[in-house]
Amino acid sequence: MIRLLAGILAAVLVGFPVVSAPTAAVGALGAAGGVFCAIAIARHSIPFLVAGASLSLVEYAMALLLRGGAPELGGAILVGIVVVLLFQVVAFAARFDGAAVSRDVVRGHLLFWLGAAGTIVLAEGLLVLVAREIVLVVPSPAYPAVAALGVILAVVAVAQTVRHAHGSSRVERVRELPRSLGG
Repeated sequence: MIRLLAGILAAVLVGFPVVSAPTAAVGALGAAGGVFCAIAIARHSIPFLVAGASLSLVEYAMALLLRGGAPELGGAILVGIVVVLLFQVVAFAARFDGAAVSRDVVRGHLLFWLGAAGTIVLAEGLLVLVAREIVLVVPSPAYPAVAALGVILAVVAVAQTVRHAHGSSRVERVRELPRSLGG
């Protein structure tokens, strides 16, 4: 079931740019990204998933370039949500590979992922509102500096989230290990 969900997410990630701009170049990048995503799903491999998702994001950028015009907010939100959920689903599958997982655990993770998708939509909507206000206040020569500041803040936020989500639980487990061994 988890592989099926990951496969659907990968198909959306790879297929959306092809639907947006059906060209041979976009299709070739999509096929390459799809192969890496398929290997990642089969092997529960995050490095292969990074390669597949990266190719798919390049594919999406190329589709936007070839299609012309301004990118649509809905498409950007869709791609962002799919990338995040795909990484979450493959990481879940890797963590529980070979283990019997109850439906309640899977259902709990599905609800978490839906909540994460909702949070992403709200955050992106808020960013769009803030960006519209910044355009009215900040002079156009300062746009690159404001964009760079936004990227830096986003990277710091992601790093803090990853550190909080993974770092604290590992530290607690390492601290508990000697006690569980009788030490």
